[in-house]
Amino acid sequence: MIRKEQVRIGMRIVGDDPESPESYPYKGTVTALCETGRNETDFYIVIKLDEASMRQPEISRCCPEGIMRCLP
Repeated sequence: MIRKEQVRIGMRIVGDDPESPESYPYKGTVTALCETGRNETDFYIVIKLDEASMRQPEISRCCPEGIMRCLP
């Protein structure tokens, strides 16, 4: 679990979960951190995906504008 204090705008993100067969690896840059409550895990981040990630059909279908929103 990631806490708000560990995330910064401009931070590079690499997502890859080899234990989850339905997930796809991606890379991008944090462009926003949106708080949804008072607790350290009450937020989501907005990621601008890299071009290499957008070349994956599974990702480009889900995020056609190259923007991904992720929960911690």
